[in-house]
Amino acid sequence: MTSTAPARTPRTWWRARATALAAAGVMAFTALAASPVSAGAAGAAAERPTVNSISPAVGPAAGGQQFTLTGTNLLGAKILFEFENYATNVVCTATSCTGTTPPGKYAGQPQPVIAVNDTDNSWEENVTYTHYRVPQVTGVSPASGTAAGGTQVTITGQDLTGATSITFGPGRKATDVTCAEPTVCTATTPSGTAGAAVDVQVTSPGGTSAAGTAARFAYTSPLPTVTALSPNSGPVAGGNLVTITGTNFTGVDSVAFGTKYAASGNCSSDTTCTMRVPAGVTGIVDVRVHNPYGWSAPVAADRYAYGPPTITAISPATGPVGGGNKVTLTGTNLADTTAVSFGPGRNATGLSCTATSCTVTAPAGASLSKVPVQAVNAAGTSPAAGATMYSYGR
Repeated sequence: MTSTAPARTPRTWWRARATALAAAGVMAFTALAASPVSAGAAGAAAERPTVNSISPAVGPAAGGQQFTLTGTNLLGAKILFEFENYATNVVCTATSCTGTTPPGKYAGQPQPVIAVNDTDNSWEENVTYTHYRVPQVTGVSPASGTAAGGTQVTITGQDLTGATSITFGPGRKATDVTCAEPTVCTATTPSGTAGAAVDVQVTSPGGTSAAGTAARFAYTSPLPTVTALSPNSGPVAGGNLVTITGTNFTGVDSVAFGTKYAASGNCSSDTTCTMRVPAGVTGIVDVRVHNPYGWSAPVAADRYAYGPPTITAISPATGPVGGGNKVTLTGTNLADTTAVSFGPGRNATGLSCTATSCTVTAPAGASLSKVPVQAVNAAGTSPAAGATMYSYGR
């Protein structure tokens, strides 16, 4: 937990404050008006008190916190906070006092704690107490994140300095908390329950911020997503390796190619899995990934083709001998096509394919020739058939 407190009030300011109070007739400081030497030092019956420490040294601006103070010559002393307000319920021995803090005016600023007896006080001792107001949260950005936690958020509000914890729902503390100024904190979310919206609350010595609609955070389901397959086609017999790219792969426990599960493989990171393809039947299936939160949704990027491509139509089926014209192929398993040939050794250029079509630029050919057009993917080459013949003109 990191917080930034205001710099300690300079003792020169304390002396000026004490002198002003003395001038106003505040009994505890009248002896300081002319000199820092106390009346007790001049021979009064009561010894000059000293304050060595106070615990805790922070608390709510509303007061009401129990404290313990240590020092010397404290028997019968009163305990003064911020030069103005006395503690209540004070019980002192010669070396310690207990009591209840009064309300404070100077929230977030360390102020002197002074022991006062009938003739002297300890104002030079430089022991301080800091009052804090109750924090207020007015915004959380972003207002949602994965249930796995780890989302970086910025919390805005008031009186956030001195925060000791930030919770996202009961008992779930954020990490990496930094409150660099009274109006802004940053933190990393803890894990949560998918689909739940929780209160974000800041706790400081002043108290805990109230729950409210402006201070809510929604945990989303970190379902896996598939964004790419490489290769995205293969033999019907399976057995080849496919690299799956996506998100939220941590904790993946199964990968399905259509209705068949991958036989083996591993996920090396939250974004990459490598799987051995199970046997299938000719056609296209969705490759879906499962983690503890559920299955990835089917998308175009997860389509996998079993078997070599097939071409069922060519348009146009004729073209100039010099090539250069656009040709559209229709068929199946075309998405991962790596090459299209117009006869042996003559590959088309400008290849652009989906699962059911390819657009290419025809190469040059022999005058008045008729050649088979064939597509190639990782599983093989489409068969030559009547519907796949292309004719060159003169």
